[in-house]
Amino acid sequence: MDPRNQKNLTPAIRGLYSSPTNMRLPAPGLVVNGRVQRRERMSFLASAKQSVKYEDIAWFVRRFVPGDSLFFLDACFITGEEKPPQLWNALLDRRLRITPLVRLELEPWLSTPHRNHYLHDTLSRKIDDFVAVVPDEVCDVDYGKAAAYYVNLLSVRKRMGHEVYVDLERQLGRSPDKRELREAIQKIGADHDLRLMAKGADDLLKPNFFADEELVVTALITALLEAREVTIFSSLL
Repeated sequence: MDPRNQKNLTPAIRGLYSSPTNMRLPAPGLVVNGRVQRRERMSFLASAKQSVKYEDIAWFVRRFVPGDSLFFLDACFITGEEKPPQLWNALLDRRLRITPLVRLELEPWLSTPHRNHYLHDTLSRKIDDFVAVVPDEVCDVDYGKAAAYYVNLLSVRKRMGHEVYVDLERQLGRSPDKRELREAIQKIGADHDLRLMAKGADDLLKPNFFADEELVVTALITALLEAREVTIFSSLL
């Protein structure tokens, strides 16, 4: 399915898909004299980890989370391991949201759900009612363009991975194998860059390339515009 045909995409986000040249270029300054330049990490990674049962999350949501809170779900959280009905009910009783590209990623699950049938019974009947998009303009502020800017910014490392692949392919005169690509990426990125840059080398032309970035940006802008608490549920696979 072509993401440009998704009715809920804002014009600005649709424009990212309509301009392959822009999609393939990292942000200004990342390419100098035709070579991808190393950049330091863009953020810190939280290291604290804690095991929590899904039933406990459901209890916490019902007891402490404001009733007008929004919960944005990543596709992997929905299609991943089985989760109890208590959790889905707690989230549905508040306001559950998905983004257009997450909606696209859910197509196989909507057709053939292997897990989380309880949520599927609700979403499959009215999936588009849960789709949240950034408005193009509010009070003369173009939030659509702002969303596109930050989606582009957050995807820098993934797009750098594609540039590394193209540069290496040009040097070798053939497509690089995984080992060669990994070694090339390690020369310009730190260890925490490797996964995202490798993903970018493989996934640039996939319809869901910007799904993670769109999820984060939409949740953030929604929280600001609607003055609500927003939580993103995702999974580390």
